[in-house]
Amino acid sequence: MAAQYILRRQTLEDLESTGQVAKAAFVMSPLTGAIWHRATEEEKRTLMDDWFLGRSRVEFDTPGIHRLVVVCRDDESGSEEIAGVACWRQPLTEVDPGAGKTEEQKAAETAAQRATWPACVDTSVMDANGAELGALVERGLGGEAKAMWTATVVAVHPKHQRKGVATTLLRWGLAEADKTGTDTFIIASDVGRKAYMSVGFEDVCELKGIIGEAILMIRKSPVRKDT
Repeated sequence: MAAQYILRRQTLEDLESTGQVAKAAFVMSPLTGAIWHRATEEEKRTLMDDWFLGRSRVEFDTPGIHRLVVVCRDDESGSEEIAGVACWRQPLTEVDPGAGKTEEQKAAETAAQRATWPACVDTSVMDANGAELGALVERGLGGEAKAMWTATVVAVHPKHQRKGVATTLLRWGLAEADKTGTDTFIIASDVGRKAYMSVGFEDVCELKGIIGEAILMIRKSPVRKDT
């Protein structure tokens, strides 16, 4: 198959496909396993697709979030499939989706989203993991993190791995950050660390949390703001 990989913005029509990519990329991850540890195999088979889709839909509508996909196009048949997806977030100092909202309003939004999730999903695992990662970022970057770009999701379908898809998705965000000389941070697993190092990220600090090792990495923009 003669194929080419093409980067573009995600559309609403892509949501189901990107949900499937995220599931394929993360279904075997320690975090997904911990979140779904109460589920039966039947529940995982019938409910997990909609859960991944729902999370993608929420991110799609969030201000300051940029969702990109890499599409694999078969030049012979003209068919396309999504090979990877990334979710980039602008600095919170530029666009803060929580600005002007009270803690009660934020909690209500989270509760409304979670009300649509299956009862077998263990949200306490998500809360504990989120708290650990938040503490990791605070320890390594402090308030500086709010002024940085970050990728909250980089997912590549297993059959398209090692074909430069992740690198393409990462370089989009780095190019955007470099337009204003802005640094970028990411939280990596040990598995993904090499891919991030290949585009200029360096280790800051790490933790061994409830779902394994998490590494805070930073990429300093070569374009400085004062130039």
